[in-house]
Amino acid sequence: MAASDRKPRWPLLRHPLAIAFGVIVMYAVLRASAEAYLIFLLAFLAVLVAVIFSFPVDLLARWMPRGLAVIALLLVLIGTTIGAAVGWARATVTATAVAAAA
Repeated sequence: MAASDRKPRWPLLRHPLAIAFGVIVMYAVLRASAEAYLIFLLAFLAVLVAVIFSFPVDLLARWMPRGLAVIALLLVLIGTTIGAAVGWARATVTATAVAAAA
């Protein structure tokens, strides 16, 4: 069999219209993904939070039902966040009051 008798490996690459269409489709896909970066970021953060939460939930699930473990973890995180915010606000108000009194 001669080299010219074989079928080309990528027959569509021999057609200029197929190449142009492929370039246009790739441009559209890349453009759409660039416009939807926030969705990709939120999805990534959701997966990251789920993976991070899975370890303490698995630990708590040894002693309580899994749903209760998730609720307990969320309550602890919300309480910690509120406590940190109150502590920060109190320190800021105290520092402002001390600076104003001086």
